[in-house]
Amino acid sequence: MRFLASPGGAVPPNFAGIISSPAIAGISVPIVNGAPWAADNGAFTGFSPERFFPWLEKMKPYRSTCLFVACPDAVGDYEATRRLWQQWYLHLSDWPVAYVGQDGETDIPPEASALFVGGTTDWKLSQQAGDLIRLAQSRNLHVHIGRVNWGKRYRHFRLMAGSEDFTCDGNRARYDGKEKAIAAWTNYQDQAPLFQLD
Repeated sequence: MRFLASPGGAVPPNFAGIISSPAIAGISVPIVNGAPWAADNGAFTGFSPERFFPWLEKMKPYRSTCLFVACPDAVGDYEATRRLWQQWYLHLSDWPVAYVGQDGETDIPPEASALFVGGTTDWKLSQQAGDLIRLAQSRNLHVHIGRVNWGKRYRHFRLMAGSEDFTCDGNRARYDGKEKAIAAWTNYQDQAPLFQLD
């Protein structure tokens, strides 16, 4: 499982690329230069279609390197997230669209290109979330795990079979500073698990 870095500076060695959002001013140089990237929708702090869709239009020249665009979601509420998928998916259908799994979800819309594991901490670490990840893998969907800041959570997902193909992100830099966060995440990535769970 490899991290997607926040914009600003080069992509750290062995990271999978960049995760960006409308909150970021400008287009990150690594994205312009061809680095893989993903689009967060900003729902954790409040989705704004007036900001999101004009920003995504500016990102169209870099669509070929986009891993996924997270469809709008409701934190911790899979029923509301399903309604948001129905509302917004067709507006995003030119992109590889990630369905954001939330508390209580047991399925993934057939149109999805990726699964973004969101939800509360308890649900994210639950058997139900693990089952959803395995469903995504059975459909050959990209799997991304949100809010992976610390080693305990990283190791939880890294033990899953196939997790070497997962991506993840976190906001640890807000607490530790960017250099410390990157150093810690690099250390997590460099420590391969001794075994994996089916």
